[in-house]
Amino acid sequence: MFNYNKNIFFGVYEKSDWIIRDTYSRCKSFDSCESFKDELIQTVNLSNYSLKLALLKSHPELTGKISIGELTKESLNEQNSAGLNRCSLEEFNELHELNKTYNKRFKFPFIIAVTGLNVIKILYYFRLRVLNDYKTEFSEALSQVHKIAEIRINQIIKKME
Repeated sequence: MFNYNKNIFFGVYEKSDWIIRDTYSRCKSFDSCESFKDELIQTVNLSNYSLKLALLKSHPELTGKISIGELTKESLNEQNSAGLNRCSLEEFNELHELNKTYNKRFKFPFIIAVTGLNVIKILYYFRLRVLNDYKTEFSEALSQVHKIAEIRINQIIKKME
């Protein structure tokens, strides 16, 4: 049985604790960590387009040379772990150009679960995904949001054990 207080999971969805609250309201218990994660995804799936878009827009841009105080602690740690704080000037400039193009095209930031990736891989995926159509990219961005949440949930549970 999965018995954790919902408050420990606030922050796993970037600035979107409504997902945790709604999931705990909709589901009285969870059989396992996997069923909990599945129900979180279901909560997002059941939400309307505006809430999904707001969820995507709550994520920060991948900045490179991170010095922005508006990143959550989790995002800052994840971006640093991928080496975005140590990217070259060329990589930094490409990230900013891709961000401009991506934001103009999709109206939400590029989202990728950077844990386990490096700057070269991130740029590779960024270059590919900026070419997607809106529907494909909206779906992929939500999928990445769920990957990020899963990584964060796993880290929380590991600390609790």
